[in-house]
Amino acid sequence: MSYPEIKLRALTPIWTGGVGGEMDRFHETGLMGSLRWWYEAIVRGLGGAVCDPKSDIDHSACPVCQLFGATGLRRAFRLQIDAPQPRHPYDDNDPTVKLPSIPLPSGHILPPHNRVGGWFLQQKSRTDQSLNLRLIPLAEGPQFDRLRIPLAIISRHASLGAKVASGYGVVILEGDESAQITTSHLDTLQSAIASSTSSSPPTGVVGPDLRDFFFAKLSLQDDPTNANWWRRIPGISEAMSGQVTDGGITRRVYAADPQDNNARRRLGESYLASMVASGILPLAPAVRRWLRFQWAAGPGWTEQKRNYVLGTTNSVCPQCYTVLRHNNRMGNRYTCPGCRATIQEEDILGPVASKINVTYAYRTSQSGQWQFRIWGWLPSNPPAALGLPRDTLLGGLRDTLKDQQQCSQILWAGNAPAAVNLHLIEWHSRHANQRNGRQYLEFLLGL
Repeated sequence: MSYPEIKLRALTPIWTGGVGGEMDRFHETGLMGSLRWWYEAIVRGLGGAVCDPKSDIDHSACPVCQLFGATGLRRAFRLQIDAPQPRHPYDDNDPTVKLPSIPLPSGHILPPHNRVGGWFLQQKSRTDQSLNLRLIPLAEGPQFDRLRIPLAIISRHASLGAKVASGYGVVILEGDESAQITTSHLDTLQSAIASSTSSSPPTGVVGPDLRDFFFAKLSLQDDPTNANWWRRIPGISEAMSGQVTDGGITRRVYAADPQDNNARRRLGESYLASMVASGILPLAPAVRRWLRFQWAAGPGWTEQKRNYVLGTTNSVCPQCYTVLRHNNRMGNRYTCPGCRATIQEEDILGPVASKINVTYAYRTSQSGQWQFRIWGWLPSNPPAALGLPRDTLLGGLRDTLKDQQQCSQILWAGNAPAAVNLHLIEWHSRHANQRNGRQYLEFLLGL
């Protein structure tokens, strides 16, 4: 029996998780979770309510649970991934040295143990030329038509899978059948939402809503006068040199032992060079470095706002996002040192995921050209205690990216190579008071 298929082509590594923190293959559950997250955002953007799939309620009326299932409710389809020939952007060509992940430093040495901060490029992440998603129906209904919508948004503007804040997950739809979206697909989804009697989530629970999303796309060029121009990009440059200096303190990147550090550095350098040659440039850490330490360090920003927008590994107050320490605890309650609220231990947030995601750059069909994406969601109703000027922040980010001179500083703190020509080519967002989700969805889909 033949089943509907959606054909994807990966432009950057994709992460779906696996045993022991390594990705041995594409795991359907990793992609399913990502698709559900996007589907929830679209349903909310069209005015629908989304329930908690783990709650003890009747989920049959929720348009998301109807498709993806919930406690006591079976999924409407099974996802089968056909990826016959996995391709790594680099190979482990030295059996004497193992490097499961390549550190891409932030340039900062973190107290109290003087640890090198940054992000990691997972050596076992998969990059495939093609990826077929086969949808096996388990219930009657237009499952295929509904899944076209989130996949089209991801293909045009965003990312699929896990670790999207760190650069992973750029895919594009291939084939006329899977790429073609019409207003009838949106009508089908809106009909399901209109017939839903799902209750709204509890007060204070904020999930992603497509109306609050922004999407940016940037372009840059190879430097024809210097084939190694990309080695100067922050994060990559420290990985190549094997050391980070911050405030007069120098630390090795890969290992404390100099000989071991150098051996791993050479392997990391080989991996990165091979990766770039294959059409993937891991510049996401450099962009995230700029977002946190320059853009979000300007006037009006606070530690609490940075925790909310860019995430943190710490535990924070759910009302004002102040970091909670052990000395703020009394029994199973905490007293927030920021807003002085009393917080039950089970209500504490942390770690907090970044609401802004950055992809790796990928080669386009135009000779010498690279593109990458910055996308995310800033809720129109952030916690009142934050005093977060959502539209002002997004407008400032957009204006910075539009300014050629300021945009070039994202990757180079000093003299940017003019030939690389980093610039913004797309920006899509809506003001907080613009709540026509159908109109925004049609615009994003090119309808």
